[in-house]
Amino acid sequence: MITIKELARLAGVSHGTVSNVLNGKGNVSLEKVQLVEQIASQFGYTLNAKAKQLRKGATFSLAVILPNITQSHYCMFFNSLKYYVESQGYLLHLYITNDISSTEQAAINSIATLRVDGVISITCTPDSFSIYEPIINNQISLLFVERKPLSSTNYMGFDYMDMGYTIAQHIKNTCTLNIGILTGFNFYSCEKDFVQGLSNGLANDISNDTINITHLQSEIKSADICKTAFQMLTNNLALEMIFTTNIEFAKGILSTCKLGSIDPPPSIISLAPLSIMPCASSITTYYLDYRYLAKKACACLFDLINNATSVPINTILPCKNISQLPPKINKVKQKDSINVITLDCPSTTALIHLAPIFTKMTGIDINFSISSYSELYETIKKMNQTGIYDVLRMDITSVPWLSKHHLLEFDCNVYKSITDCMLPNILQYYTTSHIKPYVVPFDPSIQLLFYRKDLFEDPKVKRMYYEMYHSELLVPSTFQEYNQVASFFTKSINPNSPIEFGTSIVSGMTSGIVCEYLPRFYALEGSLFDKEGMPNIASPAGIRALRNYKESLKYSFTTPDKALWSSTIDHFVCGHSAMTTIFSNHASNIMNIKKFKVSGVVGYSSIPGQRPLVGGGAFGISKYSKKQDLALDFIKWACSEEISNPLTLLGGFSPCASIYDNLEILETYPWLNTIKNCFQTGVYRNLCNNKSQQIEEYKFQSILGLSIKSYLSGMLSEGQALQYAQDQLRELLIHPNY
Repeated sequence: MITIKELARLAGVSHGTVSNVLNGKGNVSLEKVQLVEQIASQFGYTLNAKAKQLRKGATFSLAVILPNITQSHYCMFFNSLKYYVESQGYLLHLYITNDISSTEQAAINSIATLRVDGVISITCTPDSFSIYEPIINNQISLLFVERKPLSSTNYMGFDYMDMGYTIAQHIKNTCTLNIGILTGFNFYSCEKDFVQGLSNGLANDISNDTINITHLQSEIKSADICKTAFQMLTNNLALEMIFTTNIEFAKGILSTCKLGSIDPPPSIISLAPLSIMPCASSITTYYLDYRYLAKKACACLFDLINNATSVPINTILPCKNISQLPPKINKVKQKDSINVITLDCPSTTALIHLAPIFTKMTGIDINFSISSYSELYETIKKMNQTGIYDVLRMDITSVPWLSKHHLLEFDCNVYKSITDCMLPNILQYYTTSHIKPYVVPFDPSIQLLFYRKDLFEDPKVKRMYYEMYHSELLVPSTFQEYNQVASFFTKSINPNSPIEFGTSIVSGMTSGIVCEYLPRFYALEGSLFDKEGMPNIASPAGIRALRNYKESLKYSFTTPDKALWSSTIDHFVCGHSAMTTIFSNHASNIMNIKKFKVSGVVGYSSIPGQRPLVGGGAFGISKYSKKQDLALDFIKWACSEEISNPLTLLGGFSPCASIYDNLEILETYPWLNTIKNCFQTGVYRNLCNNKSQQIEEYKFQSILGLSIKSYLSGMLSEGQALQYAQDQLRELLIHPNY
């Protein structure tokens, strides 16, 4: 293979130019980039990545030593650690010990030979720290996790003693006297500390009685768990409650009870990894977030690598509490049903999948009526006292106009009990102008920008953009920049574009057109009403926003007349456009692997102008329902933290704050953190002026959307279109039934 010097000579460029090209730097002309790549490909030249790393004095690799990855908590830890390590451009080597000390010793020797930059270990030899000398002697950063060695060294883990104490508090005043404890071996710090905390809690909180405690230890192998569980249960048939430090232990207890015909089994409280899907309902769980542990351990190890210190780090992480109990819902004495009218959207689809759980819990069947946006609005608007629906799903924009006439007002205490688990900056959008709670947020939403990260980061594409515009290719922060980037990526305008269209934009339905237009209008400091409270669309900001929207359409494919966001998403995920702006409660479709042609290369940010529209929907109880108590039970469940994780996993969107802290969900839908921040700058379409006069949202969308369509078709000029819309809105404000 030729050398880099020979490659430079053949290409007729300098050694530095070749180096910049091969390292992906954007300071080389497109012509030279293509020339160097052509010669390199012709002679089979590839940059020696390992040599490059060694020249920098680092291997850009880490190692992790784990007991196994068959148990769910270790699997979660490894997958999350791998995710965070690779996001920093590092390689992660995995070593499995199966809790065998000689295997761990062999892993340490191998790691020392590789000379990785850092090691994370869940050791099976906490009393033999000396076996890690090959790693320490090679000045490789080392962090122990979960199982703390006897020697003073860097460590990170959960507060297992506090866990044990807290769980003991959970059974306070239950008068439980016969208790079993099944743990791993107590020479591991996590097992020992848990038992100590549990013993302290039991001794402090249940006095005046003698507590009989049976404590057994087991390996984490099916045969050993089964054997130990049989021993515990057959030796003490009077056990009322069993504590375990591993969900596999808890499942083993249940299986043993089934085999031994022990019915009912003792109550089981177990530590368990925090997961989207809950554990068996017969097991009360204390959740440990191993994804969070992996994230913190990764950050700590990088800090050790970059800032060497002789003072050992000892980090104890806070934990989740006893698993969230389901909302208190009584099972009906005889089978009943309620009718729910809702929007055709991913959150509804997810809820339908979960509805059988509610039916099994309560005996209440749910009949769903699925409608389009316009059908839903018209149906609710025309409802009267003979309405057949018990639960109504309302779009956030409809709440101020329809709620007082069609919805039952929630008791403030009931509303607070349902919404306490939700993000506060979401709740502010879901009360009416009279600050009365008529609805509970179900699938709140906000606009986001999604873009092809691979295209924005491609050195050749970046250089091509620079040569065309003399500026760097960046994710657009204004709509003016948005149009320039979209123009660059549109093949009919730039034949060298690697993609057909710059963007995918809704251009068919009036509601979609208005949602594309208004963020541009608000970004230009536009206001829907003037100081006198009159509509103010035909303003300089309105005209500039309209021009910008029309220009954007030049770089977008045309959506069908009745298509909303589904068509733009499909177009984007199939690899036909570089950017798209959609509402977040539709964003789960971006991860549809059957459609997605560019998996793993999507970026996301706040929309240009940073004034995204707040959207989504909420549930309310029909004022005319004859089953209001059952409807309330359904809303308590559908909007609860109990199902927020599986609802989100299935493609829905929950307002519960917990999903924004669940790393499993964040790894699946990484834009959720961005969403949380966007709600702080979001714009709620308040169609009420300073005189408390209000315009009906649906009519507003129809008037403005049709006026914009008239401009786009050439029937009216920009000024005429907006003036026509403004006149119609003024008339509507003065005469609401106009």
